[in-house]
Formats: sequence, C-alpha cells, structure tokens
Amino acid sequence: MPVTMQREMRFAAQLPRPAIPIVLRGLAVNGLLPGQPVSTLDPFNPVPAEQQMIEYLQSLNLAKSKHQTGVALVLLAVGLLALAKN
Repeated sequence: MPVTMQREMRFAAQLPRPAIPIVLRGLAVNGLLPGQPVSTLDPFNPVPAEQQMIEYLQSLNLAKSKHQTGVALVLLAVGLLALAKN
C-alpha cells in the first residue's frame, strides 16, 4: 500500500468512526491494520460491495436511526461513484 494510503488509514484509525477501505476488484492490497475490514468493489457490479458495507455498519450498531443509515448510504454512493470514474 502506498505511504499516503498508510497515513490515511492510521489517521482514520484514530477517529471514533469506522474506516472501510474500498479496493477495486483484482488489485492486491497489503499493509492494512490487522483485522481491518476491506470491501472489494467490482465497478460493473457494485451491489455486493454495497451489501457487504451495509452489513458491516449494521454489525457495529451504527444504523441506530434512519438518518444515520441514510448518511452512510449517501457517503457509500459517493465513494462508489468516485471509484467507478477511475
């Protein structure tokens, strides 16, 4: 993993929020923190990645309200769109 991404992941680990790296299918990623969840995205079929992230967020009890769930889904959609354009 590039040094910049390692810094971002260390920074994110210090925040009181979960960080879920989204990796394009077919790319090898190393250097993540032990136990770090990773979502693998296929730009042509993003639904499994979306479902995986939603299930992970629900397992953390982050989806306590409809508002929190909506915010998480909007951020997920924005991230997936950004990755799909690359």
